[in-house]
Amino acid sequence: MDAAAVAGETPVSSPFKDQILAAHVWQGTSNDCGPFCASMLIRAATGIQMDPTSLARSMDRIAWNGIFPVVRRIPSWATFPWGVEDVLRRNSIAASWRLFTPESSLRAALARGLVPVLFIGSWKPIWGHVMILLAWDPGEGWGFANPAVREKQLFWLKPEVLKKVWSAYGRAAVMADLTGRIAGPASPAPG
Repeated sequence: MDAAAVAGETPVSSPFKDQILAAHVWQGTSNDCGPFCASMLIRAATGIQMDPTSLARSMDRIAWNGIFPVVRRIPSWATFPWGVEDVLRRNSIAASWRLFTPESSLRAALARGLVPVLFIGSWKPIWGHVMILLAWDPGEGWGFANPAVREKQLFWLKPEVLKKVWSAYGRAAVMADLTGRIAGPASPAPG
């Protein structure tokens, strides 16, 4: 990114960045990035030691919202945005999902204390992934808690890369509101 493109832009990060990174859990070789992201947010917000693998197996099953079934994911494979929203709400975290989220709204969401969970991927070759957006830096790009990496540090994507891989799945996002929910420093995650 050239200096002219970043002139006047200010870095912004989630006020919950440190707690979420402390709750980071590596998904290993599983296809459970969605449940692992939900687990990180639950651990950071509530202090509950949510086992992400157990959460993934729970999300494989149909949940019920009154008389309506909620299919949260395709078992052991793909997690739907409404599945992450459902499990966060069931753990007392306000959340909503949407499609066609404007990229321009992400920095404002971070500044307001919302935590965006983004669904990215490609159709050729087909792949999908879920990550928690925690920061914007004009020189680095977008910083995520990424369950596909072992390190408890920000994983950076350049804006042009995010635009491509996020657009592939309709710019799907879950906005989680952890305001008033953070329980303090999270205990180290297993693994």
